[in-house]
Amino acid sequence: MPHEFEPRLTVPQQASDDLTTDRSVAGTYYLKCMGLPELRTPDGRVARMRGRKHLALLIYLAVERRAHYSRDELAHLLWAGAPMAEARHSLATGASAIRRALGPTALEGSRDVLRLRHSVIRLDLERLETGELLATPELPAIEVERFLHGFEVREAQEFMLWRDRQHARWLPPLACGNCSRSSTPCCGTTVTGTHNTLDIRDSC
Repeated sequence: MPHEFEPRLTVPQQASDDLTTDRSVAGTYYLKCMGLPELRTPDGRVARMRGRKHLALLIYLAVERRAHYSRDELAHLLWAGAPMAEARHSLATGASAIRRALGPTALEGSRDVLRLRHSVIRLDLERLETGELLATPELPAIEVERFLHGFEVREAQEFMLWRDRQHARWLPPLACGNCSRSSTPCCGTTVTGTHNTLDIRDSC
């Protein structure tokens, strides 16, 4: 059975507005997408957003990494069952929630488009792609789990279809970090799941 996920409101301290693409800068948030999603503040605290669709909106913007997004597209993604005017209003509420969580300049836009400043946030998917699988003093180990496993967004079929496509793209690597892009490990390192985290045993 999928895990239950109950978002609650925790408003983190606002990040610095002076952010760059340097991932070492203070003010970079961390978004975990493998397994149940989790947003962490620059100082490592968990920030829970009020509203499952608001978190889903942030995840979609961060993972897709496009230059900008049509408001109508985003409204249809998460509020397809509502009239467009109502859906756009719900989208505006979600955008405000993201700004409260990440800072007022994290999400920019106009009447018709939105743009997320990607320098504000780092994804566990980036670490998965480059083979950074183990825990660090600042970050947890990558979970061996499905993309957004257990995270259900009712009445948002388009988002759920997108989630399933992302799962197919981001299958967790079952080899060492150097082999993360290959189906055949180059060494004797094995990776097994222990409580949904990586347990690495190096036999090289």
